[in-house]
Amino acid sequence: MAEIRTYRIAGTQPYVMLVMLTIFTAFTPFVLAHAVSSGNWFELGWVAVVLWFWVTAIWRAAYRFDVSGDMVEFRPLLWRRRTPLQKIRSIRAFGPRYVIVQFDGGRAELYGPIKGWQDFVARVKAANPAVELKGRLSASAPAKR
Repeated sequence: MAEIRTYRIAGTQPYVMLVMLTIFTAFTPFVLAHAVSSGNWFELGWVAVVLWFWVTAIWRAAYRFDVSGDMVEFRPLLWRRRTPLQKIRSIRAFGPRYVIVQFDGGRAELYGPIKGWQDFVARVKAANPAVELKGRLSASAPAKR
């Protein structure tokens, strides 16, 4: 049986984002009621953005991922998605602590520093030399053991 290596999001960034999203959500019913009564499209747009962030947080934002042999399992809050390391098409850093891992059949979004990040990137690169690496991946999540 292959050894399982677990990578976790570290730091407070994901928790701060979740708290802020919860606060915005608390005001959503009031904003929605006002938007419907006044016909204000900006407020409806605000509600749509809050809903989009919830969808991202629940279905795409992985708080951890496990690598066992040549398989990786990303774990957002409501689902688990397994894919072979060879099927990862790209790893893109869009900011200092925001990375999107694109694979055949989906993607996972990673927020915050990840313990062992360079090890994960090296494993993906070894399994799939054609993987597209973009952005400042070394700065996006420092390796800590």
